[in-house]
Amino acid sequence: MPRSDFHRDRSDEKALDALRKREREQCLFLVELGTHEKVLIKDGDLFVSTSFNWLSYDGGDGRRESGLLQEGGVEDIKQEFLADLKERQTQVSK
Repeated sequence: MPRSDFHRDRSDEKALDALRKREREQCLFLVELGTHEKVLIKDGDLFVSTSFNWLSYDGGDGRRESGLLQEGGVEDIKQEFLADLKERQTQVSK
């Protein structure tokens, strides 16, 4: 999603900076897809796919967000997601 002026306190940028620091420390891996989806994968243990804006939504307007949480046995889901990601990256680079 494009950057927004919604967070005038720059909290969204601060959150991204903190995540990028963790990425440099090799504690996590960030992928910016240019889509609206938010996905969290922890090894083969946890898979979350949601519309919820973790870094910028404070819940103030009461809108409904939904998502899927799968705990345990997510290796197949992880591999399918990564294959789809690779396909998207190939299409973008053409």
